[in-house]
Amino acid sequence: MKKLLYIVTLTLLVVSCNEKRKQAAEKALPDLNVLEKNKPISTTCYLATGKAITTQNHTLQDSTLLTIQTFEQQKIKGKFSWLPAEKDSKKGEFEGAKNGNTIKGIFTYMQEGITATAPIQIDIENTNALVTLYKDTDQELQFSVDKTNCN
Repeated sequence: MKKLLYIVTLTLLVVSCNEKRKQAAEKALPDLNVLEKNKPISTTCYLATGKAITTQNHTLQDSTLLTIQTFEQQKIKGKFSWLPAEKDSKKGEFEGAKNGNTIKGIFTYMQEGITATAPIQIDIENTNALVTLYKDTDQELQFSVDKTNCN
């Protein structure tokens, strides 16, 4: 009888521990509804390549890449990379808001090992976009990029 009581007690203890582990595991899982809300509504990609520069052993070419993710309430996140053939690149991410065909935000990037920020404006047309960093300043940079497949 004692053995039976011991086995029943041990079984209840194991079941109880497993239930607590299950509850802890469920709490650790992310809320799928929250993740669903954070998914972009759309993603659009742009690309531009510059004139090829041929040197002795290889060919260099400028590249500019832009990825724009649109979320609810016209919130925007994206990546922008300017990869000049013979200079240091600017690579980073931006966040902002879309109003009509214009996106305004802050671009956080890395160049020459230093992290910096810049105002970014992106004017979108049917098949291309004009990216402007430091608009209306003496440091203004503009890049025209063509819409492309995101794959």
